Amino acid sequence: MKTEHIYECQNDEILQKCLYVQREKYTLAKCIMSWKRNIVIAFTFLSVCLAIYNCNELSIITSSVSICGLFIGKCMDRCINNKKAEAAEIQQYFDVSLYSRACTFSSGKWGSILTDSQIVEYIKSVSSMNLAPFKNWYSDYSRCEPCKEIFRCQNENICWDAELREIYEYVEAGVIVLFICFSLYIARNNNSNFFIVASWFLPIFEYCISNILLLRNDMARLDIIKNKMMTFESRIKNINKTEKISNLVEIQYMIKEHRSNCFLIPDWFYKFKKEKQQIEADNSSRYY
Repeated sequence: MKTEHIYECQNDEILQKCLYVQREKYTLAKCIMSWKRNIVIAFTFLSVCLAIYNCNELSIITSSVSICGLFIGKCMDRCINNKKAEAAEIQQYFDVSLYSRACTFSSGKWGSILTDSQIVEYIKSVSSMNLAPFKNWYSDYSRCEPCKEIFRCQNENICWDAELREIYEYVEAGVIVLFICFSLYIARNNNSNFFIVASWFLPIFEYCISNILLLRNDMARLDIIKNKMMTFESRIKNINKTEKISNLVEIQYMIKEHRSNCFLIPDWFYKFKKEKQQIEADNSSRYY
């Protein structure tokens, strides 16, 4: 089997369509997550307004609807998790297809992946006109030997993701600070107890704190992957190809598990950081 460089074969039309479908799955999951967030915010502000104007009858109705909202939220979580899992499987197919070409190693050695027939079902309705944003997904590491080229692509995935999560945690923390200040403002203007006013916003606080905890779980998982990768990189010159592949397969499995379980960063934030991250990755690739 002929060795191919990842940078050259990643723009294969089928693989590009995989990236398109993967992005669509993640976007749908993020859309559902956005609706869940909007429901939390809407009911919170409705409850605050009713509390301020002492509307007891409507408050009872709102409380009942809020309880129903909890169950709706759980259903939304299931949908989000299903879409994430699908997207992770499609991304795994993309990565494994590239890595198998690079190291002339059968894709079956990388563990369970989607079959070609399953991929065709996903991509059959995708137009070739929509693929421009997915060109050159990975930076150019073609100067590296095949195993190191794969490793650099895996490392690029992890570095991008870790940076996004570290920064986005501050966004969630900022929302909490904003609503604490808002609570202080309402309490002061209405001569109310701050803690009572702050309790009105508990659903928003709970939502943001839950997201921060998820992000920290993600970062802990990423730290484990990064430690594994650092250990592998320190040994890469002293082990044979079979052992290198074994380590790369293990790292790839860890990346897939992370993708299936991680918190979804909103698209607006991802797009805001993407260009800068791509430039940094391309600049770094010149040193390998």
